[in-house]
Amino acid sequence: MVAVGLKTDKPCPCKKNPIADTVRCDKCTAWVHLNCENVKREFLQTLDKYFCSTCRKSDPSLAHIPKAATSSDAATPSSDVDLIALHKLLLEELRALTGAVQGLTGKFDSLESRVASLEAERSPAGNSQDIAHAVADALEEQERKKRKDCRAVIERMPESDDAGHDTQMVTDIVTKCGVLDSCLIEQSHRFGAVKKGENKNRILKIPFTSKEARDKFIRNYWTSYKDPEFNQLYKGLYVRRDLTPSELSLHQSLRSEAYRKNQDCGEFRYMYRDLRIVELKSPKPLKTNT
Repeated sequence: MVAVGLKTDKPCPCKKNPIADTVRCDKCTAWVHLNCENVKREFLQTLDKYFCSTCRKSDPSLAHIPKAATSSDAATPSSDVDLIALHKLLLEELRALTGAVQGLTGKFDSLESRVASLEAERSPAGNSQDIAHAVADALEEQERKKRKDCRAVIERMPESDDAGHDTQMVTDIVTKCGVLDSCLIEQSHRFGAVKKGENKNRILKIPFTSKEARDKFIRNYWTSYKDPEFNQLYKGLYVRRDLTPSELSLHQSLRSEAYRKNQDCGEFRYMYRDLRIVELKSPKPLKTNT
């Protein structure tokens, strides 16, 4: 019977990889690597004696001796023998892989524990307070965003000393836009401080009962703006949604970009709307000051 294993008492002439599978030569008794001999375990299991390539070169008369057939071997088809041998080989490889995976898992757990320990050492004592403040700021920003989501803004609406001027203007506009019932007119207000000597109208913020009502108002306003009569009444007014500080910065940047694009092409081709620049299908001539 051929001996196969991991013996190193008389190692392979290559003197490499002592942990690779080896087979013992029945002439010189050296344990030669299966890879060096270019043989498979399945083949070796069919032999009774094996002679290494070195011995066979020195004595060409040497030949592997196959196992003697037994009654059990005769009853078992060769394909079944091959499958049994392959099954054993796969089980051995599976055991080896399982051991390797378990070793790597242990190393990973150790590294993970070390990383957690280092992070704990590096974290200053005040970190918990910083995190609490960050969470509070985030919640406050989220709540502020919810309120803004229900508000529209009108720019360039003239201001008046008449206390009821803004209320009447808002009532008229939201009525024409079909959202009077969803508008909280009494909560409408101008935003910003009045600067002495500056003739600039502050924006007017208009709250609605929901984001959907706010969006409907803006959509209907710009649709109605195409009507000559509506346009004449509210010419120059710009309606948009209420923006967060970061959105407002982008809003101003895109406005300037749309203006620059129109100046470059010499016509009114680009329009800014809701944090994006829209290219008009039918550009118009630029207005010139005369």
